[in-house]
Amino acid sequence: MSEIAIENAKRYARESQAERVTFKAENIFALDFMDQKFDLVIDSGIFHHLAPHRRLQYRDIVSSILAENGYFILLCFAAGEDGADEVDDYEFYRSKQTGTAFTEERLKEFWGEKLDVADIRKGENIVDNQMWESEYLYVCVLKKGS
Repeated sequence: MSEIAIENAKRYARESQAERVTFKAENIFALDFMDQKFDLVIDSGIFHHLAPHRRLQYRDIVSSILAENGYFILLCFAAGEDGADEVDDYEFYRSKQTGTAFTEERLKEFWGEKLDVADIRKGENIVDNQMWESEYLYVCVLKKGS
């Protein structure tokens, strides 16, 4: 919930003359979307920190707020990389984990129940010494089919 990220996004939207743009930095579990639909939803660091029981609710919320043919961009920890370890749900609760990594197969299985998987790839270190889109992340592009 970064107000700085929202301000940067608003600036980029103005500079590119984007129309009909809504930015929110709020708790998705507490929001009342009142049947609003979004063409694009971006998650950069939420999903991999959710407890297992919240992931299902989160997937349902994301799916319900996406417009037909809308996209969901997800950045999450990739299993086997430096960001986090993959743990099963029992271990997540038992060891009081604060995050978990996912395999590509697990992401496809989980999100594929609600959304079409357009692309999943490993992130790249596009800027030296920066954490944005690093190798330890998956970049997932998911689409709500019509």
